Amino acid sequence: MRHLLPLILALLRAACAPQQPQAPSLPAAPNAGLPVPVAASPAPSAAPTIPTAAPLAPATASAAPDAAAPTIPAGLPRGTLIHVVDGDTLNVDLGGTVERIRLIGIDTPETVKPNSPVECFGREASAQAKQLLNGQAVSIEADPSQDTRDRYGRLLAYIWLADGTLANFELVAGGYAYEYTYDQPYTYQQQFKQAQQDAQAAQRGHWPPATCNGVHSPVGAATSAPAAGQGAPASSHGYAAKPDRASAPNAPIMIVAIDKRAELVQFQ
Repeated sequence: MRHLLPLILALLRAACAPQQPQAPSLPAAPNAGLPVPVAASPAPSAAPTIPTAAPLAPATASAAPDAAAPTIPAGLPRGTLIHVVDGDTLNVDLGGTVERIRLIGIDTPETVKPNSPVECFGREASAQAKQLLNGQAVSIEADPSQDTRDRYGRLLAYIWLADGTLANFELVAGGYAYEYTYDQPYTYQQQFKQAQQDAQAAQRGHWPPATCNGVHSPVGAATSAPAAGQGAPASSHGYAAKPDRASAPNAPIMIVAIDKRAELVQFQ
């Protein structure tokens, strides 16, 4: 009994000692014990490339638009065109009276002028006027800035077609007529001047060197532009400018044309 006493005392001390709290254990992961897959390293992505811009095309100047055509006024008197005399002169029936009309603002090469040769592109200008106007119902517009009639008694007017086309303007724009200011500026002068510039730039009608080079010369005559110092260049109306007397002070001068309407004498 005495030899059991120390054992009993040790058990009692152990029972009376304070209990140490036990740390809670973590629950096992669902895949505990399974091999952990190793993620493959992502392949290095290619560096983005910068797209190369297409080479720029060289800038080109856009062609200037042709002159804006005038618009027809309301309330104009009407008639019927019955005959084309030449490119700028017409006969129109106005209520039973036939009037010869000279188109304002244009001049075409001569074809029927007495004692005058047929001029370069004159036949083409007359043919174009006939194609444009013959038999057409037309409207007649006078211009208060101009005389009612010229010295030959012809009525001065603009001729409009039923579709609103101004015949005077169309003949200049097509290179069949020159812009022509007789004395005072007229209503559509700026449009006609621009139309002539456009026709010349585009080499329409009588403007190409192979046609007439923009010169009112008799059919068959040379129409190439004169070299510097060898004569006078054509004016904007096709008439020769004043000769350069300094370059040829003793050269003979020949009268080759007289335009009574413009009070102009052409020398060569």
